[in-house]
Amino acid sequence: MPNIFVKADCEIQVDLPEVGWVSDQWKSRENEKICEEYGHPKCTINFRIENPDEPICPVIIYVGDNEAIEGGISVEVQSETRYKFTIKGTFKSKIHKDGLPLLNAGQKPMLEGVTRFRQGYDFEEPQPTDCEFSLKKIK
Repeated sequence: MPNIFVKADCEIQVDLPEVGWVSDQWKSRENEKICEEYGHPKCTINFRIENPDEPICPVIIYVGDNEAIEGGISVEVQSETRYKFTIKGTFKSKIHKDGLPLLNAGQKPMLEGVTRFRQGYDFEEPQPTDCEFSLKKIK
């Protein structure tokens, strides 16, 4: 899978539908230890690129906190159902080869969701983002 570089400076507010929904896993020290032990990212910001040729098969880009070249991703617990994910810096991630022509054609990745300790949350609808995506290293 080819590399993709992402430059970001944004905050993502996550409002969970109810207490305990995913957040039990997001607060789990055991899940955090598993990420540390196996080298998994503790959190990711997930993007998608719509594929007009195959609408049911978008290209997904997972940007993990462990892929930071500069900066990082942090998570702030604001309440039992509200979390703030902050992604600030430059990251080197991977993209499926099918995403290359979509990016080259000007398709913009949209914010799809987030994960913490390998437990995901997807927004109802992908959201636009100001993040910069490039197949070449961003300076």
